[in-house]
This record gives sequence, C-alpha cells and structure tokens, in this order.
Amino acid sequence: MRKLECSKRNCQHRWEIPVVEWIKSRVGEVVSFKAPAEKKGILKDRVVIENYPYWDVVDLIRFEGDNEPDWLRISYYFLSPQGRLIWGGQTSITEPISVWERILFTATQEKKWFKEILTGVMKGLQK
Repeated sequence: MRKLECSKRNCQHRWEIPVVEWIKSRVGEVVSFKAPAEKKGILKDRVVIENYPYWDVVDLIRFEGDNEPDWLRISYYFLSPQGRLIWGGQTSITEPISVWERILFTATQEKKWFKEILTGVMKGLQK
C-alpha cells in the first residue's frame, strides 16, 4: 500500500502524502467493470469530498468507442480500523451522463425533498 497522510487533525495514522492527493492521483488510470458486461475505460477526472473516515468521489470515466463515452460514477474510499485505505466502489452506480440526467430529472419531478436539495445546490452556486 502507498503511504498516505491523514488530513484529520487528531488522526492516529501518519502517511507521506495527503489522502486526497493520492485518491486524485488515480486520474488517467484504467478502470474496469465486470457487470453487467465487461468494460474498460479511463478515469478522466475526479472530485474528492473528505468526510473522514470516508472520502467520497465523483468520477468522470471515458469509454472510447461507446455510443455514450462519458460516464459518471459516485463512490467512496474508507479508512479501515487497521489504517488501510479501501475502495468501497464495487457496487457503485456508474451510468452514462444521459442516464444521470434522467435520474436527477425524474427524482426532482417526483420528490419534493429531492427538488429542495437541488434548489439548495443551485442557490449555493449562484453565490
């Protein structure tokens, strides 16, 4: 395992580089999926949100040659009690951007609470 540095102030784990930096360093690497069909793509970009002991990620993955080559994945890493950073994304949702748009649109139309979340996000972006 690569050595990392926990960015939490009272963290018992001391590593050589910040966790967020290591997680972002995966950009450019090959990602693969086995279900529902085997696919290989490239991790094009990543957003990391620290929520110690979790690090949530939103990934942009490119599947060259696909009808819809740009896909989004929402997943996470977590810090085990033994101090190991573990990928928790084996069952993450990964969909083409058009499907994400449909998911967000449908949830916003059908659920007031979801619309309130997105409205709050949009207000925050306008600041």
